[in-house]
Amino acid sequence: MTTSADDDARPAGDAASPSADPAGPAALAGALPWPTASYRGVPGHAPIALWAVPVADLGGVARHVLDVAAAGLPRTRLVVLCPEGPLVERLRELAVPVLVETFGPDAGLAASVSALRHAVRTLRPAVLHTHLAYADIAATVA
Repeated sequence: MTTSADDDARPAGDAASPSADPAGPAALAGALPWPTASYRGVPGHAPIALWAVPVADLGGVARHVLDVAAAGLPRTRLVVLCPEGPLVERLRELAVPVLVETFGPDAGLAASVSALRHAVRTLRPAVLHTHLAYADIAATVA
């Protein structure tokens, strides 16, 4: 299947357009090694799987995230949203794009929901995968 640049463009007035969101995709450009216009804007048209992880310590959830990041997700681009901490450092060592945000119980629900909404509006992931009940609640509210 062939596509054109027009296939990757957002519709006018789309809520995720830079004019609707002052930070826009440029705010995440340094965190991601590919264009972030939408998941269709990813080279190879691989959909983005956004993993929302509300913890940054290297416990059970982080180990699972690191195992999946090391193995990769077939036909998808993994992006992890999490708070600053050891998990971020390890993901960067694996060259996995990380969105370091105020997200998780320490940040509070309002900040977590806001960070998640911004990431979803900007990245337009095909999949939003949450870990732990806190992220489940934040995703439901978002």
